[in-house]
Amino acid sequence: MDANTKTLTALAPHKSDATATIPEMRAYRCCDDGGDSVDIEANSAASAAEEYFSTAASFGSWEGDSETRWVRVRVWVLDAGGHPDDEYTSHLLAVEPAEPECADERGHDWEREGAVGHGGGVIATERCPRCGLCRYIDSWHQEHSTGLLVPGDHVSYERPDDVEWDDDDMADVE
Repeated sequence: MDANTKTLTALAPHKSDATATIPEMRAYRCCDDGGDSVDIEANSAASAAEEYFSTAASFGSWEGDSETRWVRVRVWVLDAGGHPDDEYTSHLLAVEPAEPECADERGHDWEREGAVGHGGGVIATERCPRCGLCRYIDSWHQEHSTGLLVPGDHVSYERPDDVEWDDDDMADVE
C-alpha cells in the first residue's frame, strides 16, 4: 500500500475483518487542448479529469454538434508547493451530442434499419419514421487524430438524402 492510500475497515456479511482501501485526496492540474488549466482536489487522476470535464466552460462551444466528440484531458499531480510533475496522464472523455428534437410532437420512435460489421464492433443505423432523422451508433470508433480506439459508442445524427422536407419540417420518407 502506498503513502497516498488510506485503509478503511468495515463490517461485511460473512466476513469479520473485511477491508477496503480509499485513495487519499490529492491536488491535480487538468487541461484540455483548448482550455485553461484548472487545479482540482480528487482521489485519482481519472476522477480529476472527469471533474474538470464536467465543469470546464470550454465545452459549451461544442453544443449543437451532431456527433460524439472526444476530449483529451491531461492531468498532472501537484506537489505540496502546487507545482506539477513533469509527467502527466492522458484521459479521453466523450461529449455526447444532444438528440435533435423530432418534428412530431410524440417524439422519436427509433427503428433499426440495419447494422454492418466494423472492426471488432458494429455500426447500427436507426431511423425515426416520424421525422426521417437517422441515428448512427458506432461501437468500434477510432479517434481521427491518433487512430486509437475510443471507449464507448460514437453517436451521430443526420438528415438523410432520401427525405423530402416540407414547410412544417415534417419528413416524407421515400
